[in-house]
This record gives sequence, C-alpha cells and structure tokens, in this order.
Amino acid sequence: MKDIKVLYGIDVDCVAGCIDSLEDYIVNKYLVQFLSDNEKTTFKFFTGDSNEVLKMMENHEVELGIVRYPFNNERYNSVTLTDDKFIILIFNRPIDFFSKILSIVRLNISIHYEKTKGRVIMGYPDGLLSTRAIVKPGLWALIPPDGLVNNVIPGIENSRVSIIASPKMGAGFVEYVAELQPGGGAAKPWAAQEGIESFIYVISGTVGASAGGETKVLSDGGYVYSTPGTGISFVNTGSAAAKILMYKQRYVPLEGYSPETVWGNTNDIPFRIYDDMENVMIKDLLPSAPGFDMNMHILAFEPGGCHPFAETHVQEHGAYVLGGEGMYFMDDRWFGVKKDDFLWFGAYVAQCAYGVGRERFEYIYSKDCFRDAQI
Repeated sequence: MKDIKVLYGIDVDCVAGCIDSLEDYIVNKYLVQFLSDNEKTTFKFFTGDSNEVLKMMENHEVELGIVRYPFNNERYNSVTLTDDKFIILIFNRPIDFFSKILSIVRLNISIHYEKTKGRVIMGYPDGLLSTRAIVKPGLWALIPPDGLVNNVIPGIENSRVSIIASPKMGAGFVEYVAELQPGGGAAKPWAAQEGIESFIYVISGTVGASAGGETKVLSDGGYVYSTPGTGISFVNTGSAAAKILMYKQRYVPLEGYSPETVWGNTNDIPFRIYDDMENVMIKDLLPSAPGFDMNMHILAFEPGGCHPFAETHVQEHGAYVLGGEGMYFMDDRWFGVKKDDFLWFGAYVAQCAYGVGRERFEYIYSKDCFRDAQI
C-alpha cells in the first residue's frame, strides 16, 4: 500500500484508500478542489489494488475506500458511483460526513466514464514522460509496473494480463503478471502444449486451480507446478480482484526421471539461512530432484543484507519483487528496485543485490537446474 500524501494539515479527519487507476482523478483533481472549499476537513490518502484497500477497511485502517466492483459488500455501507463499475465504501463514519465529496466524486466519475466509454485512462502526464524501465536484449531487463500494458491471451477471460518476459527479449521462458477479476481466469488448461511445463503463484486473492487431476483453492502465497503438456486451469473464486504470476517454459527431459505436480503455499515453508548469512534467507518451492529442470525460490534480505559475492553463472533468472526495496547490480550498473518490479537476467550476466529501506526486501525467482549445457 502506497502512502500518497497528507492533504491540508497534520491532523487527519479521515483516512481513505483508493485503487491506483483512480488516484489522479480522485486525489489530484477533485479532492484537492473539495478541500480548497472545505479547509477544516483533512484527508490522508493511500492507493493500492482492491485487495489492499479492502484489507485496510477490515483492519479499520481506512474509513473510506474506492475499489473495483464486484466484491462482497454485505458488511459495508456503500454507494454506487456509476454503472456498478466502482463502489465507494463508508466505514466508521455516518454517510452524511461524506455527502459533499460524494456528490463531487459521483459527478466526475460519471463524466470520466461517459468520455472513455468505460475504460480507465491515465490522462495527460504531469510532466515529461519518463520510465525506470531498462531493457538490454539478450542480457538483462528491469520492467517496472508503470509501463505495463494489457496483452490479450486467448483462453484467459475477464483478466488484465501483461507479458513481462519472453524469448523476444532473450529469455528462455515466458512470464506474466495478471489481475483476475472475480470469475476471471482460464477455464481450459493454460500452457498445455506438448513439452511445456507451467507454474502459477498467487500474489494476492483467492484462486481455484486445477492441475494433475486435482483441484485446490490457492490463497496468498499459494502455488502449483504442472508437468509438461498438462497445463493449469484457474479462476478467481474470490469477491475481489486476484493478482497472480504465470510462468511457462519448454521442459528439458532427462532419461530415467520425470517431474510430478507440486502444490504448496510459501507461508507454510520456513526460511533457511542463505550461505551462512543470518540476514539473508531463502525458500525452495519445488523439489531439488533430477526430474525437475527448474525451481522457484523466494530470496529475502533484511535491511543491509546482501549476496555473498557478485554472481556470474550459466543460469538465467526471472525475479518478481514481492516487497521492500533493494539496490541491484546488473552487468555494469547499480539501480534501485522495489515492490512489483520485474527483473530478468540472462546467462553470465554479473548480478548481486543489497536490501535497503526499512523492511525486508524479497523476490520470487526462477532458476534452471539439474541439466548440462547444450552444444
């Protein structure tokens, strides 16, 4: 959850949460105007996805929230803004307290939707266009979330999917980050082509998944690996959007060995100390066995923790930052990374990292293993 700003003074009369896509409309344009006419009212605003806002509502951390519809609103006093696209939630305050701002928000969200025909757009930028993205084809890449676009994937419905790594940049795999709306997902197995192994990981939300003849419900930290040629079907079974990582690559066979379907949840796996450094920890999500030509790990650095040395190896990695901030060295430069950034680095690219900031820096990453180099 991102702390945006405190508007008009230190004393906060109301704490509110809003989905990222409406930050510009609600905070920067209309709320500022409302507060200019009502100087005695102050708001502290946070932005995040719908799940984050709802969790803050449940924990009584925010009193007003704007989230995507649908969701389970039986426990909240709510007002529909426009065409059931967005809902404003009232919590711990009488609805009269928000009456003025409700009229402003309702009016301008309606205008916004009339002009864009239901599409959420960012509008004009505040200044010069800029990005933290760096892509060195065949070598490495930093992909921040700001510039991601929706990629329409056949068979995946009611979802926003972005391909964050593919052979087009030099990766030997394809990785995606997806936001599934309630009921959204892949009804038929995704990545079921012959020789393709697949993996999904739930960042947030509730997802029903089927693989290897089993169906299970995955919550935050849940994952499933599916064997080559079988694929994974999945659907958001929750009342709010779910965020997942999807990964697929071509399996490299090894005579006498084969992988099996793996289900798990990273919250059930204890960290182990990484290379005798107590402030660096790792989790292995898949078995370390010859039948598997890849693994998924979570590597975590307490502030000040770091790699024991700058690594240069044959394995490539795709790494998605789950939390915190870090300084990463890639090939020939240092740069900062943070939650929701994606990193790809190819074979023999020198790389290492430090955990910085005030919280644990951690990422989930892929690694090819148990196979000889091909010639």
